Amino acid sequence: MTKLAIVGAGSSYTPLLIDHILNSGLDQAVSEVCLMDIDAGRLKAVHGFTQRLAEKSKSKLTIKATLNLNEAVKGAKIVVPQIRVGMMAARRKDEELGRRYGIIGQETTGVGGFSKALRTIPQIRKIADALLRYGAKDPWLVNFTNPVGIVTEALVRFHEIRAVGICNGSLTMHKGVSDLIGARMEDTEIDYVGPNHFAWVLDVRRNGRSVLPAVIKKMIEKEGLPTALNITKVKMTPEIMARAKIIPTGYHKYFFHAGAVVKEDKTTPSRAVKVAEIERRIFAAYRSPVVSEIPEAVKERGGAFYNVVAYDVIACLLGLQKKRVTVAVPNNGTYDGFEKDHVLEMPCMIDKGGYKPVKTAQLPVFAKGLSQRIKAYEALTAEAAWKCDFDLAYQALLLNPLTPDADVTFRLLKAVLAQNKAFLPPYKGAR
Repeated sequence: MTKLAIVGAGSSYTPLLIDHILNSGLDQAVSEVCLMDIDAGRLKAVHGFTQRLAEKSKSKLTIKATLNLNEAVKGAKIVVPQIRVGMMAARRKDEELGRRYGIIGQETTGVGGFSKALRTIPQIRKIADALLRYGAKDPWLVNFTNPVGIVTEALVRFHEIRAVGICNGSLTMHKGVSDLIGARMEDTEIDYVGPNHFAWVLDVRRNGRSVLPAVIKKMIEKEGLPTALNITKVKMTPEIMARAKIIPTGYHKYFFHAGAVVKEDKTTPSRAVKVAEIERRIFAAYRSPVVSEIPEAVKERGGAFYNVVAYDVIACLLGLQKKRVTVAVPNNGTYDGFEKDHVLEMPCMIDKGGYKPVKTAQLPVFAKGLSQRIKAYEALTAEAAWKCDFDLAYQALLLNPLTPDADVTFRLLKAVLAQNKAFLPPYKGAR
């Protein structure tokens, strides 16, 4: 039998994955799930709630909890990190930093994503080290820690661990597109390709036939994209789809409507503030001994379908199924214009042997142009965080399309390092 470990299990998302495991039959192949977190209170709440879920489903799955990383990963075949270094307070500081500089502070795309990557990668490195040392033979690290593209790239470039990144974005888009044309998800397929949170839908097929033009037409008519709850409410101009003939995602609004997003930020509470209130209600439910159903408040948290994509990847890697899943993996020559180690989201066939990219159309020049710049930024950020190098960090932040000019960016970087001092090793070249 197989052990699975979830690191950062104090996340409000964890019960979604456990519930999916219990109701999918995966608990017949996984004998133990070990939940690990550094926050004893959140871990206790999640552990107690997931045990009630298991009792309700009459599952024999053993669910353990620990504050010790080495104990959590010992003997584990698959580890799912979903950590938030600095908790919601650090996210709030990131968002407020963006507001002070009049730029986007969002936690994956803007300076918030950069800041989060710097404090996250050293901890992800520790998880990967522990998994290689104490885990089962040839283990997998299935990363759900944001910013997924940067964190996963750091692992595949600088570590020996076998790693794959997951994100719910492709399934959110797949579900939205299917609903739009009145089709079941099992009858449709999308080619979702590009940097994490800057991927593009290159094609939509229904029963094997492309329906992309019809989907674009309906999206334009309805003036909307399938979008996660946890991002900006600014509307995307329909002209991008009409003129480029491909479908962007909700995250593209941060790049193509940056001014409107910054304006929106000035009049609304930060996402961190909103999430803190949502999680207060979620954890009140988790802590209640009489609650054994996923609380409705979880839907407000965002991250829809995380449990589905995580389950699909885990089940495939354990050899229980072979399936086409969109994941974040090294390019390895799949898409023109990107380095071998550049991590992109792309459809892959996944089974016990690992993943194999599925051939799709190439990114057109319009989509590839900004994607290449974003990947250069992500690659430099991953390297800067891994090597704790100030000069690389400056180059990275300067490449981010959402940051200001060179002089302001220099001051911004110093501010990022200062507010994350408690979480970072000393940076070489910092001055």
